[in-house]
Amino acid sequence: MPNTRKRPAYNRLRQADWLLWRLASEHHCCFCGDLLMKGFDKKKLNITVHHLEGSIHTDNRSEAAPVDSQLFAHCACHKAYHQMERLAARGKNIDIGRFDRMEANVLREVNRINFSKKFYK
Repeated sequence: MPNTRKRPAYNRLRQADWLLWRLASEHHCCFCGDLLMKGFDKKKLNITVHHLEGSIHTDNRSEAAPVDSQLFAHCACHKAYHQMERLAARGKNIDIGRFDRMEANVLREVNRINFSKKFYK
């Protein structure tokens, strides 16, 4: 008797894998501006969500508003951004040019999302 319970789980996993690949091939990192596909590895998820307001712990998931304030990013870019942010807050020297480019890319992604929301309302 074959195990029929594995098949639906496998199908859902395959669909989720396809969805993640699709997301990575169409969206850009909000910090470096490269496609998320650059450095994409199926075995190790290296894509994360950057919260513009607060963090994952402060978002109220019952409302739709926090979803508007979330952007996709490479894990390494996200970590580097927050590390530079913390160092700057402590008065340490950081690469201002790189930090400004990251901020400009985040602003560009927010404007792109706000522009596209006008057409889908």
